[in-house]
Amino acid sequence: MFPETRWTLIAAATMNGDESGKLALEALCKAYWPAVVQFLEGRGQSHEEAEDIAQEFFAALIASRLWQRADQTRGRFRSFLLGALMRVVIHHERQRLALKRGSGSALLDIDSLPEIAAPESDEQLVFDRAWAERVLENALEALEDDWPQPAEFMVLQRFLPVGDDPPAYEAAARQLDCSMGAFKSRVLRFRARFRELIEAQVARTVNTPHEIADELLHLERILAHPGFETSHD
Repeated sequence: MFPETRWTLIAAATMNGDESGKLALEALCKAYWPAVVQFLEGRGQSHEEAEDIAQEFFAALIASRLWQRADQTRGRFRSFLLGALMRVVIHHERQRLALKRGSGSALLDIDSLPEIAAPESDEQLVFDRAWAERVLENALEALEDDWPQPAEFMVLQRFLPVGDDPPAYEAAARQLDCSMGAFKSRVLRFRARFRELIEAQVARTVNTPHEIADELLHLERILAHPGFETSHD
């Protein structure tokens, strides 16, 4: 079933004054925090400046009316978020120039900012890499919570395509005190559950079920892109 936490429903609940919807939306934005900070750093901001702008951006976004103008039938939260972020980036660049000229700074009002063209492909890649890593992190955290045996999880996680080179199957099977056949079956189940949880993460950030496959394909492209690294152990 398509999850009822997809972002446009959360936004609608927020606009209707639903506190649970607001909390869910805040959690969704928080999940994209690393992608926003890395994107801002890629545009020359220091880490501290990037975090300050990200904090301001998310607070203004949650309080804005952009949700009302978002396409309710098609759209990925990733794309929507980057479009809104580009407005804020240009706003801060103009504010910095204004301060140099001695002009005062204006409060951030995303609703009043004009739409901005999509960022350059290399900037888009920075954002998407951070998005992809966060998807994997969330899925791995959910898998750890979901897997019934913590000790087994610690062994099996090394056989996912997000960490260091795994040990030999024979050594891992001995560590779990099981046969080779039983161990391979556990690895297959573990990987299948990980894929399900990745799909669940992606499904929460699109508007319609058919977009899930497109986002998963995009995720695979990002993971396969030269230079992609994750922080998983």
